[in-house]
Amino acid sequence: MTKNLSSFIILFSIFYFMKKVIVVILVIALLFALGCTSSLGNNTTDTNSGGDVLVDNNTTQSNQFSNLDNFRKVKTGDSVSVHYTLSDENREVESNVGKAPYTFIVGSKNTIKGFSDGVIGMEVWDKKTIVVPPENAYGKVQFISINNFADPTQVIVGSVFNNDNEVTEVKVFSVDGNVVGITPNHPQAGKTLIFDLELVSIN
Repeated sequence: MTKNLSSFIILFSIFYFMKKVIVVILVIALLFALGCTSSLGNNTTDTNSGGDVLVDNNTTQSNQFSNLDNFRKVKTGDSVSVHYTLSDENREVESNVGKAPYTFIVGSKNTIKGFSDGVIGMEVWDKKTIVVPPENAYGKVQFISINNFADPTQVIVGSVFNNDNEVTEVKVFSVDGNVVGITPNHPQAGKTLIFDLELVSIN
């Protein structure tokens, strides 16, 4: 009887001890699980509040729009490249569309004033049509007396003479009796010019 009682007490003690061990293990597992959840929550918050992932994304987007020319407007002094089609009142004269663009410095005397002024304020890939009067292009018609020529019989439309006052040539644009219209010696002088422009880049 005594031996049976002792065995029962030993078994009960072992059971009681194991029960405590199981409880401790469950508590530790629960705490570990809560810790992992908290850590995951913190990682999510960091990402949404500008962590490395968002910085990398912004960097990628920044690289896609790294050409700041797209947000600039042309101003005097800029070097720009354009495609253009030139027409006068009657026909298309020339075009560089599909070819290398024309590059120039805005405001430079090497480019006609009306053309140069026309690109001011444009942004890259803007398209625009500008109408340039003769005085802002290759020169307007000026009228003088035919008696200003040494030999009036030689004064016919299209003939070219040296300008005594300047180191330039003038071309006879029109003859009406004793009144002669002259322009600088350029094929487009005295004409209103029409340019269809597309701004390719601000260099």
